[in-house]
Amino acid sequence: VFYEEGTLTITARPLTVKSKNTEVVYTGDKVYPSGVEVVEPTTLAANQSIDESSITFNTYAIRAGGPINVAPQSFVIRDAANKDVTANYSIICENGLLTVTKRDITIAPADTTVSYDGKSHTIVANVTSGSLGNNDSIELVTEISGATNAGEYKNIKINVLDTPGAFDFS
Repeated sequence: VFYEEGTLTITARPLTVKSKNTEVVYTGDKVYPSGVEVVEPTTLAANQSIDESSITFNTYAIRAGGPINVAPQSFVIRDAANKDVTANYSIICENGLLTVTKRDITIAPADTTVSYDGKSHTIVANVTSGSLGNNDSIELVTEISGATNAGEYKNIKINVLDTPGAFDFS
């Protein structure tokens, strides 16, 4: 009996993944896609999965707007024994869409009564529905121009200084 040596070559499995298309309401924080999805082939090798906690992306969004293109930058594929098997794949990363929508908020001036003193007065407003995003502030005080005489002033407009484009005001 004669034996000849042969060669077994295992090539990296082609894999295309993309960021999941994600739409979120403005929070004031960095926002990333909600994960990645396998595009081609439609599954990984048996008993393997993408470690969701390992995913990083090439960009993020903070302000309302979009959609913007966001692609996975890196991630780890693990087998059933939690072993990193990422090197067994030839990976192409594609963009998904990330959209940050405006946050709804309602602001109303607080009714204010003062005694006549011949001076201009300010009025304070309150957020009556919705809420601010994290780390956001808005100025809710307005000088009422020309409101120095006794009387009632209506239809007061509130000056709002906010994160541009972050809110839909009513």
